[in-house]
Amino acid sequence: MALIERSTLPTELLEEYENMKKLWEERTYIQEVNPQAAFQMDLDASPLVDGRHDDSVPLVSMKKVTLSQSVDANLSKSDFGSIVGTVSAAEGTLFGGIQFSLRHLISNQNWVRVTAMLGSRPGLGLDLYHCLSDCMYVMFRNVISFSSSGIYYSANGSITRRLTDRASGTLSVNESGNSASLEVKYSLSPTTDLTGEVCTGFDSSFVKGNILYHPEGKFSFRGGLKVGTQGISLSYGADQVVATMTSVGATVVVGTEAGVALKLRLTRATMAYAVRIQVSNTLSIPAAFYATFGPLLVYGCFTLFALAPFLRRQKLKDIEERKLQKSKELLDKKREAEAAVELMRETVERIVNAERARHGLIIIEAWYGKLYDTAEGQHTFSPKVIDVTVPLQCLVVDSKLILHETSKVNIPGFYDPCIGEKKHLRVCYEFRGQLHEVTVENAETLIIPRHSHRIIKAD
Repeated sequence: MALIERSTLPTELLEEYENMKKLWEERTYIQEVNPQAAFQMDLDASPLVDGRHDDSVPLVSMKKVTLSQSVDANLSKSDFGSIVGTVSAAEGTLFGGIQFSLRHLISNQNWVRVTAMLGSRPGLGLDLYHCLSDCMYVMFRNVISFSSSGIYYSANGSITRRLTDRASGTLSVNESGNSASLEVKYSLSPTTDLTGEVCTGFDSSFVKGNILYHPEGKFSFRGGLKVGTQGISLSYGADQVVATMTSVGATVVVGTEAGVALKLRLTRATMAYAVRIQVSNTLSIPAAFYATFGPLLVYGCFTLFALAPFLRRQKLKDIEERKLQKSKELLDKKREAEAAVELMRETVERIVNAERARHGLIIIEAWYGKLYDTAEGQHTFSPKVIDVTVPLQCLVVDSKLILHETSKVNIPGFYDPCIGEKKHLRVCYEFRGQLHEVTVENAETLIIPRHSHRIIKAD
């Protein structure tokens, strides 16, 4: 009986440990600092869509742009600090500020946060949080701001309660806006969330409902309806994950008061970019058409000519990097598989003789790896396949072979000849003197013999 040698040098183990430690430290630092950035721009394209051509009014104008950046810091086990900087420009006026916050954890049920705001409108803020029970908590926010016209005070409070395992409700009171609202969130299913809100106030009252559908995958769809004293508005949109930590989205808002507006979003890790475009100041069907299908057309062209080729190149690059990193491991796996096959040969010879005597199951040939399909529907082989005839024949018991629904790369005598690529298993076998053939995917269940695998020869 031969021994399969498999060893790793101490220097390699130390190098792998240092790499894992460095990655863990970087991830921990990012989680503690939690850097976030946001960029928002408001554009007015209504003159272009509504047909109001005037040399004194640009077809597309920028109404406002805002840039903000924030970082957090754990000062102690019970103290947390954050800094937020904001710069905005609107109608030729530049303003901004910086905000310092300190949150102190009094207990598991209580915390208090003090905020100091410097800049165009300095002020002070005080937030209080108290957990009433396992399913209910209250929050209060007080802000005093100073300006050249006087001192202003605003306060609001909210109480949130978990109603059921799928529903929660929040009652909010805003003193500065003289309004009160009740919001209920309900998870209809693992892929569908509903939100309803009722708000009443001196300036505005409305009823609003939203639905979010996020099937398992990279897409999510949203829709909403708002009816109030300022008119009716309908919103709909979608989001898609285009790459790791990167997503894009668009929302169209159509209303009697707001006209037609388009909101575009791009999120990359902790950075968010948003552009709001006022397509039309009136409720217009052509404007709604442009706002809906214009982004779809642009995104489709971008995906076809730029994003898809980039993702393909990135995938190939990742595969090559993985192959380079695992080249030594691949050689070790190959050596182990070859040694295992040599140990199986004597056993396989006995199995083949027994199966031939009973006209049972004999594996003629078997290939595992990346198979190419020709135009005639036949399978051809690339260099990224391995011969697994011996390992499969060794698994035959009483003229049956069963491979369960799992990756076949872990079967003794197998190894991965094409890391990161789609793999298949093709088996040509003889049963009761008849030839059979079957091709299955890497994780697909294989049970042979089967009458459906039989090769019928034309007369």
